[in-house]
Amino acid sequence: MRPLQASLLPAVLAIAVAVGASSCGVSGDDAIAGGERSTTTRDAPSRRPGRGTGTVPEGWWKILDDQFDAVEEKESTVPTIDLDGRCQLGDAIEVDGDELDQFGTGASAFADSGRRYICQFSDPVSVDVILARFTEPGEYDDLKASLSADGYSEVDVGGTAFQVQKVEAPNGAHTDFAVVHLVDDRDGFVRLDLELTDDAQRSSFTDQQAAEVLARFLAG
Repeated sequence: MRPLQASLLPAVLAIAVAVGASSCGVSGDDAIAGGERSTTTRDAPSRRPGRGTGTVPEGWWKILDDQFDAVEEKESTVPTIDLDGRCQLGDAIEVDGDELDQFGTGASAFADSGRRYICQFSDPVSVDVILARFTEPGEYDDLKASLSADGYSEVDVGGTAFQVQKVEAPNGAHTDFAVVHLVDDRDGFVRLDLELTDDAQRSSFTDQQAAEVLARFLAG
């Protein structure tokens, strides 16, 4: 079982977002995808990302529900990653011209009402793709508020909005990007956690490039 990254955003992943630890695992055991609930309240609507239907393929939501329904301990917020699992959302993801290898999949609950499905990729960089939604709309609203409060910036890729956060590891060993695509009509989101360790790549990689990685994956 691959170790999961520490929460990227204790709030968002509180959402399901967080950056972190060495495995690029669920960088966000925060609200965004799984862990502690966001402590950000809903008192600043002007700072939140705008509403939209998102561009997530419709069939992905059934995949999420099916994967979650197959979990034995549905109240557990700790995903068990099946290293032989194949990602049902897509079998390939590309970063900076390199196609990554699949590393495993898993599903779990997160926050109070969230459910998430995680696909992990590796070589030569580590990437997690997290599809998640809340069954309580209020938690989704808290998540959106957290994105702005926690320093995410909006990046446009072909008319689609992505929220991006870049974080440098305290020990200087890696640079992490969290990319979130919000889907208001599902009270859900797709999150991508990307960990770079190559010094040259770390110094040149941008928020726009990180958002484009997720945009390409969404497009298939």
